[in-house]
Amino acid sequence: MKKIVLLIIIILVVVLIKTWGFWATPIENPEVDMFEEYYVDDDFTVYIRSELVEYWEMVGYGFGKRFATQCMVGGYEDANYMFYYKDKYYDIVEINKINIVSCEDLYKMGMIYE
Repeated sequence: MKKIVLLIIIILVVVLIKTWGFWATPIENPEVDMFEEYYVDDDFTVYIRSELVEYWEMVGYGFGKRFATQCMVGGYEDANYMFYYKDKYYDIVEINKINIVSCEDLYKMGMIYE
């Protein structure tokens, strides 16, 4: 019985740590001067590269929490957008690990299209 309770506690701690974004890696050298403010929310700010980078490599990243509400972002979004959250800068792939931005938010911001 004690082993089951301990296992449940460990699983809960791992899930909580994952949802708090501890595994998201901030950008080491964000080059903030190359970006300008694009969108401001209560919890985060999105920056867009002043001179957009054309990105032709076919890279796609699943974005969102659940399969039914996921969307795809690619190298273009990864290269041209940066998120500021809790005094750190993240790219679009890493901000997805924190779970503060949804596909619907990206649509509303005009970052991706339906």
